[in-house]
Amino acid sequence: MMARVFQKIAKNHSGSLAKKRLQVVLVTDKANCSPELLDKMKDDMVRVISKYMKIDREGIEIKIVSSHPGNALYAAFPILDLSNKGKCS
Repeated sequence: MMARVFQKIAKNHSGSLAKKRLQVVLVTDKANCSPELLDKMKDDMVRVISKYMKIDREGIEIKIVSSHPGNALYAAFPILDLSNKGKCS
């Protein structure tokens, strides 16, 4: 029984991951920005932000969204801890 529960969780996780990947491909294609470029930008932002705070790397969300008059870059970095990285003002 427990095996079925874990299989269902894994299946739901892989399905949601595939959906997110497809969304990234569609939006980046529409914005004329490759998924590889978006990944490079994410890596750069993680490197810089990590200097100042501890972040949840698994929970990072970066995407390009349609806005007026063009597109916007949306980035969310869940913060785990600010105390060990110095002052943030």
